Amino acid sequence: MLAVFSANIQALVGYSPETYDGQVIYFGSDAEPPEYFRGHPAVGDDVFGWKRWLTGPLEVHRLTGDHHTILTGSHAQCIAERLREAVRIVNAPLPASETLVPLGKGDSREAAGGQL
Repeated sequence: MLAVFSANIQALVGYSPETYDGQVIYFGSDAEPPEYFRGHPAVGDDVFGWKRWLTGPLEVHRLTGDHHTILTGSHAQCIAERLREAVRIVNAPLPASETLVPLGKGDSREAAGGQL
C-alpha cells in the first residue's frame, strides 16, 4: 500500500496540467480542509487553485460537508442533477441559426453568422 501511495504522490508532483478553455462545473465542500492540506497555496481559494488552469466559464457549487460527505446522500443527488442537466445541454442539437460552419484558411469568423 505504501508503494501505491508513493507512486500517487510522485505522479501528483510530476504532473503539469495545461489550461482548459471549456466550461467547468466545480463542486466543492464548505468545510475546512484536512490538516494535511494546511499551508497549501490553494487553501483559501474558492476553487482550490483550479482557476490558474481555466480560461473558460466557471460555475461553482459549494456544498455543506467535507470532501467525502458531499459525495453521499442528498449532496450526491444535487451533483447528479446538475451534471445530468449539463450533459443534456451539451448533447442538445444547436438551432439551425447557430449551426457552426468550419472556417476556411484565413477566415476570421468565430462561428456561423460572424462578420468577415
